[in-house]
This record gives sequence, C-alpha cells and structure tokens, in this order.
Amino acid sequence: MCCPARSFEKERMPEMEATAWINSKPLGASAFEGKVVLVYFFSFDDKFSTTTISHLNFLSAKLKDQGLKVIGVHAPSLEREKDLDYVRAKVKQFGVSFPVAVDNLHTIWKAFRNQFFEEFQFVDAKGWIRHTRTGRGIEEEVELAVVHLLNEAGLEVDLGPEIDGACLEGEWCMVEDCAELEGASGKIELRYIGSSLDLVLSSPKRTKVELKVDGRPLDKSMAGQDVLLEQGKSYLVVGEERKLQVVREERSVMRELEMRVKAKGFRLIGFIVNEGE
Repeated sequence: MCCPARSFEKERMPEMEATAWINSKPLGASAFEGKVVLVYFFSFDDKFSTTTISHLNFLSAKLKDQGLKVIGVHAPSLEREKDLDYVRAKVKQFGVSFPVAVDNLHTIWKAFRNQFFEEFQFVDAKGWIRHTRTGRGIEEEVELAVVHLLNEAGLEVDLGPEIDGACLEGEWCMVEDCAELEGASGKIELRYIGSSLDLVLSSPKRTKVELKVDGRPLDKSMAGQDVLLEQGKSYLVVGEERKLQVVREERSVMRELEMRVKAKGFRLIGFIVNEGE
C-alpha cells in the first residue's frame, strides 16, 4: 500500500539538525555534496517494516561507493521513542546498518515538509529534492528512482543481477521468472530480516550446495529441517523443484545467506521470509 508521490519545484535539501546520530557521526551539508541521497522517515512503533529496512541496508551496502547516501530519520510516534537507549537498542535489534538521524523534536520532519511515516524523499546529486514516495512494498520503485538519479549524475551504477532482492554472481539468466545458472558455477547472496527462511530451488541433476549464514555454516540451533550438517559444514541437497526449510529461529534478526552453486541449470525460483516478532 502506498500514498501518492509529491513533486518539488526548486526545493533544496535542508540541513539535518538531529537530536543525535546513530551509526554515524553528525552529518552536515558537506557529507552529501555530489551524492544522491535517499531519506527515509520512520518510527519503530508506527508502521515499521523489517522488509523495508532490509532493502535499504542492501541499497546502502551496494551503492554507497557509487554515489548513494541512505539516511534514516527516526521521528518518535510514542513518548518512549524519545529515549535514545530505546532507539539504539531497536537499531541493533533490527540490524539497521545505515546512518539514523534521531529527530525527537520533529525538526528534520518539518524542514523536509514530510507528511507520513514510511516516506522516502529522493535528493539528486546537486542537492535538489526531486520527489517522494510513501508506503511499503514499493522496493522496486525506490530502487528505480535511485538508479535514475545516479545515472543522471553520470555515476556508475552496478547492482548486479537480482531476483527479489537476492544478489547473484556468475553467469545467470532470467527464465520463467526465476534465475537460472548458465555457467559452471555461481554464488547467491541474500540479506533478510526474519525468524525463518525457505528457498524454492531446483537443479537438473541432484546436487549438494554449501551454504553459510553471516559467513559461517549453520548449526543445529538455527538449521531448518532440509539442511544437512556434515563435518562442520552445512548443505542443501537440491533436485526437483521444491520448497526447502533453511533457517528456523525464535526471533526476527538480520541475516545474510550465501550459497555457492556448481551445477549448470540450477534455478533460484523464490524465497519466503517470516518476519516473526
């Protein structure tokens, strides 16, 4: 669900006079010079989406060296959200990796003429606010708008091939709305926030795929029923198309899954994340 976009006529990005900064030192105008800036207004206690945070983490990590600056503006919707320790704990709990400006007095909210929680404001490399978009489930629109502004500024953009937010390395092609490995080997990276993860996979021949979460093999405490644990490593055995239970945890956390594939014709068809608590 989303709200109509607003457009701006010759409106500059204002200074960010924050109560405090998390994940960053205080950022002034010089930090944004020549950068495309994506500003996201949110509250942990009002219409908060872990999926949105995961996607913004992905964009920030992939495009920070190519000219994008992602900034979260946390504006309190409840009195307890004015407690900096509470906000810091939430930032850690949900794995927010980009800078967050704590806006307890709604100073930044007013300076940007913001209207809603879950509002994105897009600033071009010259410092002009170009447009806004509001709501969740609009990751593709946000990404396209960011890439458009980066291209407009002459900045090199490379997100790599993707399927629903997964980053693919190697020779892949899109077949019937899924990603198929054309080369002899490839890698899949998927960053998500949730308590469980299922993958829908297939391979023309039965193959064992090694997988890691946060750079380490899965262990018994988090491995789903389809994960094979052998000699300190974790694997999936993939053949005919089916849904595989990969991760099962008690609470929602941010994770990064990595799979190394050595099977031409291997397909990543989709994945299901349960956000949990």
